[in-house]
Amino acid sequence: MRMLKRSPVLVVAATLMVSSITGCSFIFSEGPPNRHEALIHFNCGESFAPPIVDTALSGIMLLSAASIRNSNKIENPSLIAGTYLAMGILTGASAIYGYTAVPSCKEAQELRLARNVRQQSLPPPYGLPPYGQPPPTWPPPSFELKTPATPPPATTSAPPAPSPK
Repeated sequence: MRMLKRSPVLVVAATLMVSSITGCSFIFSEGPPNRHEALIHFNCGESFAPPIVDTALSGIMLLSAASIRNSNKIENPSLIAGTYLAMGILTGASAIYGYTAVPSCKEAQELRLARNVRQQSLPPPYGLPPYGQPPPTWPPPSFELKTPATPPPATTSAPPAPSPK
């Protein structure tokens, strides 16, 4: 405790060093890339773990800032509380970014999967984007030749009678 009383700069430095583990969402959560509609394959952050970790660390840092601000054991508690507050806000912003990036990544991945399945199931003129859109109903209706099931009845007629001359 004596060290904390004499050296708030050391506490701030230790806080900054510990806070280097914060901001996980800024590092590990990423949304879909630009123009992802044209890409056959892409990677983005699909896990909610980084924003959850950021939320927990943000809460811990904000509670620590509030408790240090009211402490009488630390010389210059405002500096340390301000550092914790700033790191809590930064970590909270990282969590918000993660909570928005992950759902957009998952939605883009689902669209990519549906697009790839569609391209694999349609024949080449319709499967690839440069060739155009598929017909409104796929597969197209089959064209059946309309042949009668039974042949037409044969007409049995007698040959014309010879005419008298």
